[in-house]
Amino acid sequence: MAAFSRELHDFRSSLTAEIEKLNDRVKDLEQHVEERDGIIDQLSEELRQSRSEVSALEARVEEAEINSRLPCLILSGAAMAPRRAPRLEPPLPNQTAPAAVDPRPIAPADTGRDPPTVTSQSADRPNSGGPDQSAGRGGRERVAGRAGEWEEREDINALVISTLNQCLPGLGLAANDIDRAHSLPGPNNRVIVRFVRSGEGSARDRVMARRMELRGRELFINESLTKLRSRIFRSLLAAKRERRIYTVYSRGGHVFFKEQQHGVGKRVDTLERVRGLCCNPPWLGHHGGITFRVDLPVATRRSDPPAVRREAALRATAELPHPDVTIWSDGSARGGRNRAAQALIQFHHLNREETVRAPAGAVCSSLRAELTAMREAFAAVAGLEDGELASTKSGNIESFHTDRQPAKWKE
Repeated sequence: MAAFSRELHDFRSSLTAEIEKLNDRVKDLEQHVEERDGIIDQLSEELRQSRSEVSALEARVEEAEINSRLPCLILSGAAMAPRRAPRLEPPLPNQTAPAAVDPRPIAPADTGRDPPTVTSQSADRPNSGGPDQSAGRGGRERVAGRAGEWEEREDINALVISTLNQCLPGLGLAANDIDRAHSLPGPNNRVIVRFVRSGEGSARDRVMARRMELRGRELFINESLTKLRSRIFRSLLAAKRERRIYTVYSRGGHVFFKEQQHGVGKRVDTLERVRGLCCNPPWLGHHGGITFRVDLPVATRRSDPPAVRREAALRATAELPHPDVTIWSDGSARGGRNRAAQALIQFHHLNREETVRAPAGAVCSSLRAELTAMREAFAAVAGLEDGELASTKSGNIESFHTDRQPAKWKE
């Protein structure tokens, strides 16, 4: 008995020692975690400050680029197509060029003297001014490249001046109004023009003020926008084509839009603002004979009994137009690789039903499963035979989905 008591005492002592060691270890880990949490908080604050500074620098860079692009305009259209004058083609590699004609009179032949030596310069040989001599700044220039390649450089400045003066009578654009101009890669004959100055009364602003007179002249004038502003402009232009906004335009390097014809222009500086304007749900701006019902006649909650929610759904269904096809879709994030998306299709005019099951992917959400079920159901409707599909197109199609567990469809 004494031995058992001694062993029990030793066991308690060793167990107490181990527990104290574990407590000390836990305290050390807690202290280490607290230190790490402090470091993480400090790094998070530094990251937040760095992001704020980067955002401020990006805004400054964007504003500086806007200011640098203010004197620039982009001209495009068929009116800016290169105009190449007819010229004599260079000789073939094994063919000599015709000699230049000497305008001086030829002296009569003298049989008593040696015949005079006549020197001529080939038409394909550069003059004494050097191989790179041109007719002046912006003039036409012929350059002999490798393997006898020839190219003709066109005076872009003169093309811009003549085109604008021709399309905008009375503009009076002169060569000293343009700093430089050059063609841009891509279609539609785009040319970027940098004017000497911008602002009230400048040639650049006079051209912009009269650009609406160019309708039907195959010449388009736009401001030179930054990469961000160009994306914003294209996004708003797509929204205009979809009739979500009335118009979109740019002024001073910034992009504006109007929701109505006589509305006030609103400036857009971020893509997040564009997404808020252009990504409206379909039931807010749909066109055509489509009926959306996004609410129930009786408000329900997730905690309500299934019978109450079913009654509310049936009442909403009864208020919709009588359909030819009803699609009941359901999806769940569980078992995405198997049959997470399911749909029951009721063909009322054909007096039959079909069941569709499909996997929604290994990484799956409930929304993805719901959309997959609806997509497969629509594909099944589109895959009907010609006669059945024609009769279905003349009616209506309903689609409902629920947020409960996947239903057990009948085979």
